[in-house]
Amino acid sequence: MLELNSIGFSKENAVIPLPSWATYLVRLGTTVVDNLEPGKRTVIGVTLPTRAYAAALCTLGVASSNFAATNTSDARNHFDWLASLPQGVQVRYRDGHYLKCGMLIGAVNFRGLDYIKIGSDVIYMRPWNKCLEIQILEPGEEFINRRVLTANPEFVEACAPGIDALTRASFSVLDAVLVGIKSVLEREILRENFFAPVYASAQKKGVLNDLLRCDAFERNANDHDRIALVSASSSELPEKLEGVTPPAVIFDGPLAYLRLRRKWKRSPLIAIFDRTSPSVSAATDAFNQEYALSTGDVDLSSLGAPPSEFEVVAYSEAVR
Repeated sequence: MLELNSIGFSKENAVIPLPSWATYLVRLGTTVVDNLEPGKRTVIGVTLPTRAYAAALCTLGVASSNFAATNTSDARNHFDWLASLPQGVQVRYRDGHYLKCGMLIGAVNFRGLDYIKIGSDVIYMRPWNKCLEIQILEPGEEFINRRVLTANPEFVEACAPGIDALTRASFSVLDAVLVGIKSVLEREILRENFFAPVYASAQKKGVLNDLLRCDAFERNANDHDRIALVSASSSELPEKLEGVTPPAVIFDGPLAYLRLRRKWKRSPLIAIFDRTSPSVSAATDAFNQEYALSTGDVDLSSLGAPPSEFEVVAYSEAVR
């Protein structure tokens, strides 16, 4: 998990902690996936003066809830899936500080332990419980011999102590879908600098995308992603998201919510409604209609009172 008190930003030539409104939004994102109930999902609407950073920070909260290492049952399932693939499939994998590609040879048992065997410049073997970092190349994805992983590991580990940033950067997993406008989100996610730890003499500098790993802001071929960005002006989903149930969906603005809210009927949702948008009334009316049909309110009192300029409504509904 993120240590929010350790993350700061630059203001007037000084690094200061995140303001309370920002940490509230991060914790709101964490809450939407940490309090799941079987057969239900949580839907949260946040009305605020401006959309700036709100959706990005909620997405950061969702991502932080998934920082912990994947359990061994997932690793075993992934190994079994790799073992079922035909020989010669192109795969990518981590080797130390590097990302490499190779050809899948198959599963072998060596001294009582199961391994996946890969052919590249040399024969490489990975034990079953460390195979989550092995994934097949997607159609059109570049086959590379070796490159340094693009994570900013020092910054990530300063924000989330105990996390192995290189391992986390070595495989793709869908933490959330963020629906918004790429050009608007780019400055917040990719270009604004943050620092951690706030009061340390040797601070590490990074951007939100070091923590989010959003597919729209890949810097190199074969970067591993955790957040999928979907255009708010789109009426159709990318093929890779068809039929997928993300752990959470965050809508950046009323238009995003109005256009695509029905695409994910089983995922928890967070909708950001900025009062400056001309479509805010239509979006909040649609949200309130859904709220009226809900199974009950969701208690957010553990987060403390929201900032005075925020209006937050959270409800639970049966998964359809």
